Amino acid sequence: MRNKIISLTARLALLSTVIVSCVESIDFDTGYPTPLSVHCILTESNIQEIDIRPATSYGKNRDISLSDLSVELMNARGETICSFQQKDNTRWNAEMTPAYGEKYSLSIKKDGQEIICAKTTFPPNVYIKQFMKRRKGALIDHLYYSCELRIPYKDAEGFDVRAGAPFDGSANLWVFPKEGNLIGTTHPNADDFNLISKTVGTFPCFSLDSMKLWSLSLNEAKRWMKDSYQSLPLHDGFVRIPSPQLFDNGEDPLSISNNPLYTTRSFIFLADFPLTCSPNQGGLFDIRIVSDELDLYLKDIYQRELDKGRDMRYIYNHENAYTNVSGGIGIFGAILYRSEESAIRGYNGDFIEQ
Repeated sequence: MRNKIISLTARLALLSTVIVSCVESIDFDTGYPTPLSVHCILTESNIQEIDIRPATSYGKNRDISLSDLSVELMNARGETICSFQQKDNTRWNAEMTPAYGEKYSLSIKKDGQEIICAKTTFPPNVYIKQFMKRRKGALIDHLYYSCELRIPYKDAEGFDVRAGAPFDGSANLWVFPKEGNLIGTTHPNADDFNLISKTVGTFPCFSLDSMKLWSLSLNEAKRWMKDSYQSLPLHDGFVRIPSPQLFDNGEDPLSISNNPLYTTRSFIFLADFPLTCSPNQGGLFDIRIVSDELDLYLKDIYQRELDKGRDMRYIYNHENAYTNVSGGIGIFGAILYRSEESAIRGYNGDFIEQ
């Protein structure tokens, strides 16, 4: 299944081609009759791609040749890391694997003159680690799961520590449910711009009617869910958490043993799931860590999508569009794909029948 942030960024790229300008002050003369739209999202792959095209992709501008452009990527010291090679009229790529936490500059030149530039910082090597607590119940062992942001860590002998180390740097978290469009979280820094009126209690799996059909053991395993999270609001499509490391869940460390949270820095994601799910079912979320620039870009364009039905003028208002591309429009950012490395299940009442 193609993950949802890819389709979202694809829509963003298409939408940005119709915005005639989104830079308040353009200091470059590109030599083209229309601004250039630039989209380059660095990944952990060894192949990086960039899409460059006229901002208006219809009519007379669609046949503009860009073969006289040179595209380079530089590090924070101004050293050229790689040069992009043109593959077709709008697409270039280069062999290069970014370094975690490194600052990069994109430079696009025409006839040796820089006409477009942009900067971004590749995210640190962050992942989400699932922690489990087991508590003895009357009928079953209760298994409670919660999450924390972690980074790789080696012990004194150079071996990888499975749990990693707490993350204290800067990052931006986007989480998508793999099935359906609704997701809830206990993270206090979650952006509320896409909250809807529904709550976790409206999920069929957490509804009171469904709970009446549960077995006695399943009811016991999920009893805490009824009391704690039925009223938790739901987000439409995804959860955005800017700077997720800058939070404390407010729990008393002494009382955490009585709830599913693992530490004062842990949180939970909630999504719908079938009542017949296996305790060994895989993760139910797509996790993405994005650069500051891409974070702002995604949120801005998503809000434009929402506003499209209310006021079309907003989409074409160049003063409101976010870009970090000087001399053009679009985005130069970075993203980490993390769902395959996480064990987030989407529910916390996994159970083991005795």
